[in-house]
Parts: sequence; C-alpha cells; structure tokens
Amino acid sequence: SPQVVLGLGVDESSGDPDAARAAIGIGDRPFLHYQGRVDNGKGTTVLAEFFAAYKQRRPGPLSLVLAGPVVDTPPDHPDVIVPGMVDEATMHGLFRASTVYVHPSAYESFSITLMDAWEAERPVLVNGRCEVTREHCQRSRGGFWFDSYATFEATLDRLLGDAALRAQLGAAGKSYVDANYRWPALLARYRAFLESLA
Repeated sequence: SPQVVLGLGVDESSGDPDAARAAIGIGDRPFLHYQGRVDNGKGTTVLAEFFAAYKQRRPGPLSLVLAGPVVDTPPDHPDVIVPGMVDEATMHGLFRASTVYVHPSAYESFSITLMDAWEAERPVLVNGRCEVTREHCQRSRGGFWFDSYATFEATLDRLLGDAALRAQLGAAGKSYVDANYRWPALLARYRAFLESLA
C-alpha cells in the first residue's frame, strides 16, 4: 500500500538557561542533560554508571542532570542531579544551558527530546544500539553515538574538549530539524504524498 513516513512536528521553543539552572540548583557547573522517564528501560541507570566511571577517570565540575518522572532511582552519586518532573520552561532552559544532551535509550521510535535538544542547538550523544537515534545523528551530522563505556568516554572527551565542534554539531542538528520536522515541511510532504495518490 502507498505510505509515507512523516515524523513529528517540532515547535520553536524558548527557555531561560539561568532560570533553569536556578530551578534545579546546579549553579554555573557544566552538565550533561537527559530529559524523559528516569527508567532502566530508557538506559538511565547505565548512563549514570558510565558517568560515575567517567568522573572517576576525569575528575572535575561536570554534572549529569536526569530530568523527568523517576521510575528507577539511579545509583547515588554527588554529581548526578535528579530533579524529577520540571515544567516546560525549565525543561527548555535546561536544553539551552546544557553542554551535551545524552540519550541512552536503545529503543526509540522517533525521540522528540532529541529534536528539542537540536532545536536548542545542543550537540547530542546517543546509544549506538538504537537504530533510530543513530540514524538521526548520521543524517543530521548533529551528534555522536556510543556502544560501550570506551566509546562513551572517547566521544565525551572529544565533545567536552572542543567548543567549536559542539557549536558545529548543534547548528547542524538545528538545520536538520528546520528542514525536516517543522510543521510546514511536514505538511508539504503530506500534500505531495496525497497529490501523488490523486
């Protein structure tokens, strides 16, 4: 049967990075951000474990923020911040305030938070076992992926050590969202699909 894959529409958003930092009490520390259900099934426990190993090997001010409803409490660590649910403005402020957005889930069908991170021009780091988020990174050139602790450490080192690269990846991700997942682009693809059937 004729069919088309459209994806989801991503609206432009705004959020104050300073207000978001104040809301979760992180101060001016650099941080990795994950937004969504804090759940073993979403990979957040593995992410927290990888982060703890990274901090042991790379001491410093870097934090990890796991924002969202908590299903499985991650391993306790002084630099892992779990604020629970945050409001929309704080969520988008956290995207803008973060250094890197990390999506550890191996099972995603689209990932709206990945689009939100790129909408905020953040570079992303995703689980390489998830074909969907890895393909988004490949097509957009807006991020990297990991499939083990070793690749997590190597890609994170590269991202944290190169502000110009982070800016380049974030800009590429935003261009990808603008070209593919804004409502006008989705409606144009749907219209073209209907016209091809007619």
